Amino acid sequence: MKKIRLLVMLGVISTAAFAQQTIFTIKGNINWRNNRYVYLSYLDKNGRFKTDRSTIFNQFFAFKGEINEPGDMKLEITEGDYKNFKLRGCKMQDEATQLAKLKISINSELKPCQVDGLIYL
Repeated sequence: MKKIRLLVMLGVISTAAFAQQTIFTIKGNINWRNNRYVYLSYLDKNGRFKTDRSTIFNQFFAFKGEINEPGDMKLEITEGDYKNFKLRGCKMQDEATQLAKLKISINSELKPCQVDGLIYL
C-alpha cells in the first residue's frame, strides 16, 4: 500500500508579536486512482511537529488544524509528481515559489561560457 506524505511549511516562522493561533483548512484534489490516505506534516500553533491523515475520496481530501498563519488553502497534487504540488492561499508557500523562480533565472545566467575551447566560469 502506497502512502502519500506531504511536508508543507505552514506557519514555521512566528514571533511573539505575530503569534496568532488560528484555524487553517486545506482542501485539495489528487490525481490518484485509488481511494487511500494522504498525510500532512506541519508545525502546529505551539510549534510542535504534527502529522495528520485524511482519506482520499473521489480524488478529494481535506485537513483542518491550528497554526500561526490563518487561512483557507487549496492543494493540488498529481500522482507520481508529488514534488510539484501546488498550494494556494499560503503566504509562505507563495514566497518559496517566487524564490525558486528567481533562483532558476539567476542560475541560468551563471552558466559557464566557452570561447576558443576555453571555459570561463
